[in-house]
Amino acid sequence: MMAKFTIGILLVILAAAAGKRVERRDIESNPYGPNDRYSPFGLRQPVFIVDQGELGKFSNGYPFNSPPYERIFNPLPSSRTDIGTEFRFFSPTNEDEPQYISNMNFSLWNIKDSGFKRVWKTFFLIHGYNGGNAEWQVNLKNALLKKMKCNVFVVDWSEGDGPIYEQAVANIRIVGAEVGLFIQRLVKKADLDPLFVHIIGHSLGAHASGYAGKWFRRKEKTLVSRISGLDPAGPYFNGVHKDVRLDKGDADFVDVIHTNLAGNRLSGYGLEEAIGHVDFYPNGGEDQPGCKSASEATAGIVLEAASYLNVWSLAYKYYSRGTLAPPVEEKINDLSCSHGRSYEYYTASVEDPDCKFLSLPCNSWEGYIEGACGSCNSSK
Repeated sequence: MMAKFTIGILLVILAAAAGKRVERRDIESNPYGPNDRYSPFGLRQPVFIVDQGELGKFSNGYPFNSPPYERIFNPLPSSRTDIGTEFRFFSPTNEDEPQYISNMNFSLWNIKDSGFKRVWKTFFLIHGYNGGNAEWQVNLKNALLKKMKCNVFVVDWSEGDGPIYEQAVANIRIVGAEVGLFIQRLVKKADLDPLFVHIIGHSLGAHASGYAGKWFRRKEKTLVSRISGLDPAGPYFNGVHKDVRLDKGDADFVDVIHTNLAGNRLSGYGLEEAIGHVDFYPNGGEDQPGCKSASEATAGIVLEAASYLNVWSLAYKYYSRGTLAPPVEEKINDLSCSHGRSYEYYTASVEDPDCKFLSLPCNSWEGYIEGACGSCNSSK
């Protein structure tokens, strides 16, 4: 993820330096409006608005361009068709063979004969950056259907989830709106009670879940029941306005699991800030058991990348081992290990109700280590 994130930054810098801009007829420009600002690199970032039809209008102005040191480059979302948000429906009558639906063809979906039941809980599972066809979505879907009779929609937006990270950040606004619209249609067409709706998202998908809750609240003046954020993405979301990220106001209950919090972009992929009604920080929320620590993983990335700049190092590796060093991407996977623990923990809690995750209220991990918050041995 981080390698592609860095490549995205470089591509945007090159495009800006070349003075090129993509013009689209559905975009309204206000290049010298009140929200016009400069990035830390001194590049003018004009404000644009794009009309996405029934989803609404989307601007890259405030609050989505603030703070400037966090949101260095802030593109508009891609079009709905380019992102291609798809809903794969599973139920007890079709646990393994999904029905494929989108808001574009919703009217063609036969809800009555689909197996969808309005009296069951309805789950939406949203993947993150570069995470289409994610294994965790399948595992969690299976665990939910095994535990209860329910409706499960696996949300796929893989056409718009990369490779440029900044564009994926913008695209989740459309994904969230698509999910919100889909829920609205289920409420109107299938008489679904919003209190039966639970949205679960990982990384960028966690913030997309927040956008879904916001969209539905704005349109229907009510909230969905629950949103679970699984290690919400940190890069581009540190210190932003609550309208830009997942927030506890997006559902009746918002719970968040932090497993890879980052003090900077090279120390983790998760968000440190507490943003839900309840925020869990397993093992301090940073380094998870079975994963390399952030410092170890970051050092491996830096050293491996540096080795490719040294011709003598390359020659030594080739002749001494008969092969080149493992790609930097393998080192990056070490850093993302803790990021993925969030959905593993969540799925485990669904699969085994006897597996209790003990927790304590505490101001900080350091406070817990020092014994200021009691002991898990005494928690209930």
